[in-house]
Amino acid sequence: MRLVLCDGQRMLLEVLAPALRDAGHDVTDVCSQPDVLPGLVARRRPDACLLEASYHGTTRLDAVAAVRTSVPETVIVLLTGDAEPCVWRAYDDGVVDAVVSKSSSFADVVAVLRAARMGRGVVTGFARPTPRILPPHRDLESLTPRERQVLDLLVEGLPTTAIADELGVSKNTVRTHVASVLRKLRVHDRRNAISSAVPLGIV
Repeated sequence: MRLVLCDGQRMLLEVLAPALRDAGHDVTDVCSQPDVLPGLVARRRPDACLLEASYHGTTRLDAVAAVRTSVPETVIVLLTGDAEPCVWRAYDDGVVDAVVSKSSSFADVVAVLRAARMGRGVVTGFARPTPRILPPHRDLESLTPRERQVLDLLVEGLPTTAIADELGVSKNTVRTHVASVLRKLRVHDRRNAISSAVPLGIV
């Protein structure tokens, strides 16, 4: 997995980056300033971005939102020591795909990255508050025609490889579409996406 890391603590980056490389991941870049993150991710277009959004005692999610807007296919995993309300809002709204505590083990961090890349929303190390309920019409309007095609095929029970063959795209492209569908429907796995598709009138 190609990764970009961003954290205000350079010492953590110096430990985390080589550990992720040893685990088989391609850490293309590390940065300690959130302002440069959107441009960096736009240039590198990594599979995932692992970042801390707390700087000088204040949680900043503006850079994270800019990454989500400019490169929506990049998975965003928030590594944080304090899950403030704004963190949960970002998770519920699909600005970030997963949240993991800084007190979690390295194995947990790697597992969260993999799960998020597969389109599963994950929270590790924190008690998860009840998510806000959002109006269904926002979900309907947010799906692109291609994402609706992918959802149709998920409902038919097709696996990733078969969906890729049906649409004439790569498996990675299908995974990106699936992750986007899950995020927009505000569900955490394919089964829940299928369950929510019919009552929402999508399929």
